[in-house]
Amino acid sequence: MNKETQIIVCVGAGGVGKTTVSGMLGLNAARKGQKVLVITIDPAKRLLDALGIEEMAHMPIRVDLKKFQISVGELYAFMPDLKREWMDFLLSSIKVSDALHKISENHFYRYMVDGLPGSLEIICSHILHRLVNENNYDVIILDTPPASNSVSFFDVPNKLIRVLEHSTFQFIIKQRHGVVSKLTRTFAFFSSGLLEKTLEKIIGSHFLSEVIDFALTIDAMYEPMLERARAMEALLKSPKTHFVLVARPSRASVNDSTNLQSLLKERGIFCRQLIMNQVFFYPRTEIALERKALARTKENIGKRTEKIVDVFEKECVYQQELISQLREVFKDSDCRILFLLKNSEHDLMTEMLSDYNQE
Repeated sequence: MNKETQIIVCVGAGGVGKTTVSGMLGLNAARKGQKVLVITIDPAKRLLDALGIEEMAHMPIRVDLKKFQISVGELYAFMPDLKREWMDFLLSSIKVSDALHKISENHFYRYMVDGLPGSLEIICSHILHRLVNENNYDVIILDTPPASNSVSFFDVPNKLIRVLEHSTFQFIIKQRHGVVSKLTRTFAFFSSGLLEKTLEKIIGSHFLSEVIDFALTIDAMYEPMLERARAMEALLKSPKTHFVLVARPSRASVNDSTNLQSLLKERGIFCRQLIMNQVFFYPRTEIALERKALARTKENIGKRTEKIVDVFEKECVYQQELISQLREVFKDSDCRILFLLKNSEHDLMTEMLSDYNQE
C-alpha cells in the first residue's frame, strides 16, 4: 500500500447514517487541504444527495466545496458501477481475449456479479486495491456495503486466502484438465467427504461449491483472486487504515455496536473512533425555562405541550444513558457526538462538521 494514502473504513449497522457520516468525514479531511475520495456502494444515492451531486458517480466526481464554505482541499465522490468494476477486474487480470470472452459469458460469473454472497466484498477489495495503487488521493474513505454484514466484509479476504491456498483446493486446480478434471468436478459437487470436511468449515458449503466451479471453469482468475485477497488482507491490517464505527442512541444500535466491537476485536481490528449520530440536542436550561412558562398557562394546548416537553426530556436522558454505556464499551476510542437536525442536506453537513470538531 502506498505510504501516503490513508484509508478510513466506516462500519456499523444499517440505518445509523453511516453514508452521510462518510461524506462528512470526507469534507473534514478536505478542509485540511487533503485530496479525498469517498466511496459508497449504497444504491440509494444518499452520499450524492448529501454532497450536492445530481449526476451518478460511476467515476469519481469532484464535489463543489464552496457549497460548504470550504476553500481548500479536494473532495471526490464515487458510487461504483459494480458490473463495470467486475469487468475491469477481468481486464486487469486476463490478457487473452478468448479467455475474457469465456469468462464474461460464464453463468457463474453473471451470478457472482449479480450478488453471490461474498462477491460484493471481493469487488470492494478490488476497488480499494486499484485506487490505492493509482496513488491519486491522500485519503480514501469507504462506506461499507449496506447489504453486507460488517463482519463479513473483514472475513471474506481471509476466507478466500484460506480456501485458495488449501492443499485440497490447489490439487483440484492442478488437475483441472482432462479426465481427472471431470472426476474432480463431480467430487467437488456431489461428495460429502474430504472437501466438505476440510473446506466447508472454512467458507460454507454453498460458497465453496460455487468458488470451486468458478476456478475449474475459468482458472485464469485463480491467481488474480488470490492476489486481491492477500492485498485486501494486508490493507485491513495496515496501520494506515483506520476504522470508524457509526451508531445511534437506540437500544438496538447499542446492542449491535457492542456485538460488532467484540467481533472486530476477535479479528484484531481496533475502532479508532466511535461516532454517535442522530442524537437529540438536550438543552437542559432551555427545557427548564420552557416547562416553567408552560406550567403558568391554563390553556389546554399549553398543558399538552408540557407533556411533549416531558417526553422529549425523558428521551434525551435515555439517549445520554445509552451513549454512556457505549462510551464504556469503546473506552479506548475517540467518541464524537453528532446531533439530529432537520435542515437541508447542505446545512446538515455543515452542522455535522461543526459537531464533529467540537470534541
